[in-house]
Amino acid sequence: MSQTAGVSLALLVPGLLGTQDIGRQFQVLGEGGEGLRPLGQWLNRGQAVDARGYGYEPALLSLFGMGIAHGEELPVAPLTLFADSGEAPAGYWMRADPVHLQADRDRVIMTDIGDSFLAGTPIDGLAAELNAFLEPLGYRLHAPVPQRWYLRAPHPPRLRTSPVSAVLGRDVHDHMPRGEDARQWRALLNEIQMLLHG
Repeated sequence: MSQTAGVSLALLVPGLLGTQDIGRQFQVLGEGGEGLRPLGQWLNRGQAVDARGYGYEPALLSLFGMGIAHGEELPVAPLTLFADSGEAPAGYWMRADPVHLQADRDRVIMTDIGDSFLAGTPIDGLAAELNAFLEPLGYRLHAPVPQRWYLRAPHPPRLRTSPVSAVLGRDVHDHMPRGEDARQWRALLNEIQMLLHG
């Protein structure tokens, strides 16, 4: 006879049931008919944790035992750079993922750029063009995979940023860089956007 006591499985599935609060998500499961009923029964055996206040990256890091205080900056870029390239280069790294900005009447919404766009884009050429602009300023763009890009800074940036996962589908103005160097970074972002649209 095998014992399974003490065995646990943690699943982190962003957006599995939409963006409603967790109580509404379970109501949706109950109302979902035959297609969702098995998922609801399976999930009812577990313990649901609403991680929306923390975001995808903090929730994922906490599952790996990295105790991150709420609101604390996460070392997402160095960790994912290592996962993407197998390298752990020195320096100060930030994520610089490609995204799509959609202008609305009175706001700008960030949307996923999509794999189909990235498949048809010469990433190395685009990175080289951006590096021609960035390197004289002391920065270097590294794009080891199409969906995740990285920016090496010459010194620790004094700003707080929002992960893409927290901004998708939302107005970017509410999530612009904050902190002592925010003005400089906003100007840099504007220059990069003009370069890309030129």
